[in-house]
Amino acid sequence: MKSLMKTASFLAIVSLLAPLAMVGAIVQPPVGSEPPPVSGYGPGNLYDIVNNVVNWVFAFIMLLSIMFVIMAAFEFVTGGPEGAKEGRQKLIWAAVGIGFAILARAFPNILRGLIQ
Repeated sequence: MKSLMKTASFLAIVSLLAPLAMVGAIVQPPVGSEPPPVSGYGPGNLYDIVNNVVNWVFAFIMLLSIMFVIMAAFEFVTGGPEGAKEGRQKLIWAAVGIGFAILARAFPNILRGLIQ
């Protein structure tokens, strides 16, 4: 049962990460194009940096939460009474992760309000 769970977890991770690899391969800058100019350091640039980091963290946490939901569903279906208990715990942690990710999206706006 453990090897089946490990295999299912691995397949879930690969299936969720494969589209990201394809997007990276498809979206390439044109040959000979110049990178955008850097505007320097300042409050606006700090906001952009924090916003980019938060966007990446948001995407990563949502990906992990979706994986937890998939694993919880798998345990509900195949685990019996003990699997249902473990699946419920994973579902609770997935909901906590989604809530944390949504709250993290507000952080750049709070930072912008403090800076301005």
